[in-house]
Amino acid sequence: VVLEVNYGEQKFGVIHADAPIADSWESLVARVKGGNENVLQFCLWSRESAQYGVPETLEGVDYLIHGHSVVKEPTLDKNTWFIDTGLVYGKYLTLAEVLFGELQFTKHRLCLKALSEFGFGKSE
Repeated sequence: VVLEVNYGEQKFGVIHADAPIADSWESLVARVKGGNENVLQFCLWSRESAQYGVPETLEGVDYLIHGHSVVKEPTLDKNTWFIDTGLVYGKYLTLAEVLFGELQFTKHRLCLKALSEFGFGKSE
């Protein structure tokens, strides 16, 4: 549900859907790892920040990266990037990578039928 990526002096927090208001990245991670079910469900399913705006910058990370809520283009609000460009709806997969110290995004059109041959989208 939460992942931390460090690159040089930069720290990126990756969360599937959304981040509830927290004192810091570290406190949010501790609440998830501590099994706080409300926080876990918010991180998995909420669309509040994508719909209504990010309430505040989360301290302790340079950027947060979220998926789950589809946007036309990667969108920045405070220190939060929304990067889900709708692969599940036949649109694009957006990849985030750090190049020369800068966060860069690349959109790719993938064929879901071809991906299904490799097990993508199949439930066991």
